[in-house]
Amino acid sequence: TEIYTLSLHDALPICTVKCFDPQREVRETVTSRIHSNLEQMATAGIVASDQIDEIIGRLTICDSTAQALEEAEFVSEAAVEDLTIKQELFVNLETFVTPETILASNTSTHPMSQISERMQYRKRALVTHPFNPPHLLPVIEIVPTAETSESVIDSTMELLKRMGKQPVRL
Repeated sequence: TEIYTLSLHDALPICTVKCFDPQREVRETVTSRIHSNLEQMATAGIVASDQIDEIIGRLTICDSTAQALEEAEFVSEAAVEDLTIKQELFVNLETFVTPETILASNTSTHPMSQISERMQYRKRALVTHPFNPPHLLPVIEIVPTAETSESVIDSTMELLKRMGKQPVRL
């Protein structure tokens, strides 16, 4: 269950990102995996190779969910495609963040309306599903629920645009 968080008030497109996965072995490889992706992005002309170290410097690998979610304004999860696990994760995420924090899933399997069933603040939940490979392809599907607020959708779309992505609302 990888969790990525960032502050929407950072000077975008420069963002600080916190990552957490409950498996220590996964946490230990996050930086090298992201570095490899950035090298591919540099080869493709998406980022300059001399920016890679600076980008990696804005990444914090956290040892707990609480640490990763501290002051987070946007949270994206990459948990296994299991509805029960995702439902439990989103209920748990709500205990660490403010009611205004946007909670996104990268699911391609489960509707967010099902994932968010037990959430207290369902208006802040939506799917942000990237096309693969996500570090090279800019398109991201934005899939709100009937309950997702327009301000959450707008903030998510704007964030992704500022990050160089091409969000498409479905």
